[in-house]
Amino acid sequence: MIGARVEKLFQKFCASGNSRKILSRSLICMLSLAVFEFVLAWVVLANTNLPNSFDPLLAVGKFFPTEHSDSAGSKTLVTEHGQIQVSALGRLEPSGEIARVSVPAFLKDERVEVVRVKQGDWVKEGQILCTLDAQKRLRASLAEANTEVVVWMAKRERIRAGAKRGEIDAQKAAITNLEYELQNKIDAQNALISKVTNELEFNEIEAARYLTLHKQGAVSASQYDGKITALRVSKAILEEALSERRRLHQTLTAQIIESKATLSKIAEVRDVDLSVATAELEEAQAKFNKVKTDLDLASIRAPYSGRILKMNVRAGETVTDKGVADLASTNRMLVVAEVHQSDVSKVKVGQSATIFSDSIKKTLSGTVESIGWQVQKQRTFAQDPSSSSDARIVEVKIAVSSNDRHYVENLSNMQVEVSIRCHDHPANITSSVKS
Repeated sequence: MIGARVEKLFQKFCASGNSRKILSRSLICMLSLAVFEFVLAWVVLANTNLPNSFDPLLAVGKFFPTEHSDSAGSKTLVTEHGQIQVSALGRLEPSGEIARVSVPAFLKDERVEVVRVKQGDWVKEGQILCTLDAQKRLRASLAEANTEVVVWMAKRERIRAGAKRGEIDAQKAAITNLEYELQNKIDAQNALISKVTNELEFNEIEAARYLTLHKQGAVSASQYDGKITALRVSKAILEEALSERRRLHQTLTAQIIESKATLSKIAEVRDVDLSVATAELEEAQAKFNKVKTDLDLASIRAPYSGRILKMNVRAGETVTDKGVADLASTNRMLVVAEVHQSDVSKVKVGQSATIFSDSIKKTLSGTVESIGWQVQKQRTFAQDPSSSSDARIVEVKIAVSSNDRHYVENLSNMQVEVSIRCHDHPANITSSVKS
């Protein structure tokens, strides 16, 4: 303040010819102003118990309202009542930010079948926003997977229960029949062998007798040859009967052994068979659960309760990178104010604030809820083209009062101006510090 007056006096001094006179008067004026401001500050200090962090600008500002601004649009004002206010640009946001509801990656190329909500609707957590065409294909896959589960469940239960009693009894009966057949056929073959053996013995005696008679000339040679032929036939029949008995015994015995093995297999419940059936059933159930989950994901649901700010698809369209809808919990609104890094030290959680915008019918009230932990580049800019676009700011979140929420719940991302009341009159600051 004093520097500005000195600069004006110096310019006046340089433009005047009577320099010595002007210089004397200027020095007197400058000293008078300095003494006056010092006295005023002293009066305030003498009548107020202030903390060590007292800002002299606040005391002087009680009588001379001053203003400090920076390139980011953030501005500090000391009012005539001794209040320090920080004003800044900001933007409206829902408390939980805006969520872009989309589809799983494996359903990205699917078309939207039915849209069940519209812009502005309030939806509850889990409510269906739209369904995809993939549901038809997934329903068919689910039915197929369910059939496979049922089949393997039946197979496992059959293995676990073992063979039916009727199957076991039938197999036992088959074994008994084979044993009976073997015995009967062997007995019949033994009878045949006994008969052929007797005939062979008779033919041997006859052949020997006819040999003697032939030597004596009592029988002809042809008669003797007939007996020899009969003897050879008997021997051939006996050999064939013996061979057939061996064949019957081997064949029927093998059939009996095989039938007994089948009986053991039927009656036995093997752990390995049960384990294989159980593994197949679990695989079928896993496939069923996956298809069921995919079918459920084909119905796009709201991740939480909130308002539909924008629908990004219509029925028949493919979902793009914009997702299905923009969703936000607008029952609690915030202003993200961009306070310049040089002013953020004046801002504290719990301080009151006012919110302005040409698009809002009234001035809104709010409370500082949180102060950012990071200095960032400015994102919100004033309409003044001369303002800097590379200012460093800290984001301060201000909760809009519940009474004013309905004025802005449909204005997410709108630019606003905020004024944060940082300090009260010095006396109020003192009482706050003592408490």
